[in-house]
Amino acid sequence: MESKIKNGDIVRLKSGGPDMTIVNQEPFVPTLHYCAWFDNNGINLSASFWEHTLESVKENGRIGF
Repeated sequence: MESKIKNGDIVRLKSGGPDMTIVNQEPFVPTLHYCAWFDNNGINLSASFWEHTLESVKENGRIGF
């Protein structure tokens, strides 16, 4: 299954939370995405999330996917 999400897309968890940037797609698991974001204190955080838990964030008048 090919991913609809691409590196650089802005997403957030469907359950809520901060906007995150897709940094990388796991090479052997194309629906697992490595994301990065900043918390309220400006600290850079990162984690991997399954594609079905993410939704696109509207950015500059366009939808990422």
